Amino acid sequence: MLQKKDIASIPYLKKMAFKGSYRGMRFWIRKKEDDEKLLLEVITWKEPFCYEKTPDSEKEYPVFEFKEEELDNIVKWLNEQYKKIKS
Repeated sequence: MLQKKDIASIPYLKKMAFKGSYRGMRFWIRKKEDDEKLLLEVITWKEPFCYEKTPDSEKEYPVFEFKEEELDNIVKWLNEQYKKIKS
């Protein structure tokens, strides 16, 4: 399973997006601004296609608060998504 050390840190995410994959699941974590509030958007989809070639209906787009404590929730959510994709 993914661990917190497998994703980017908050200082990294302040500057740029993070793309990764895990055993058939691809994901993208990026900064998003909504009504002047800073958020983290996490996008997941099943391989083999890239983001652009995967239909939006096959992607998940949850949003988390932009803070260190939320990284644990993001990892937990990614692992749950992996279990769904795997089955």
